[in-house]
Amino acid sequence: MKKENEKETISKTVSLKLMKTRKAFIPEYLAGLFLIVLLLIFQYKEIALSVNVKYFVGGLALFSLVSPEITRWMHRYHITDSKLIIISGLIKQHKKHVYFYPLSFVPDLNVRQSRLQRIMNYGTVSIRMSVAEWAEVKDVNSPHKIMKILEDRVEYNKRHR
Repeated sequence: MKKENEKETISKTVSLKLMKTRKAFIPEYLAGLFLIVLLLIFQYKEIALSVNVKYFVGGLALFSLVSPEITRWMHRYHITDSKLIIISGLIKQHKKHVYFYPLSFVPDLNVRQSRLQRIMNYGTVSIRMSVAEWAEVKDVNSPHKIMKILEDRVEYNKRHR
């Protein structure tokens, strides 16, 4: 009895937590840094800018640096022994549970990467649950490693159920 409770506790624990990688937001970060550098150059060269323009450009730079972080926190993924949990949203959260056992009959796991994503080692892992239903773990580091972990979990649940 005690062993069964321990097994249930272990299977419900989160063994891997994932978020979107910062690599996916490099253009936003570069744009924000460019605007900050531009403001600093104008300040150093004593080029006159109105206060409103300075605030606008500074706000735009801050927005381009903060919005990727908010987006990262809005999309999180937890992999447990028995399921993948996809969490979307900060205040109003939507959770999608993808159980590995039903996937053992139709395992279709794919990795999608562009050329740049392949060079930077991040991408999207797609999971087909049925003909019309897909789940995606988007923009994560080492997508082939994540796919291997998911394949191992599906195989484990296939053998132990």
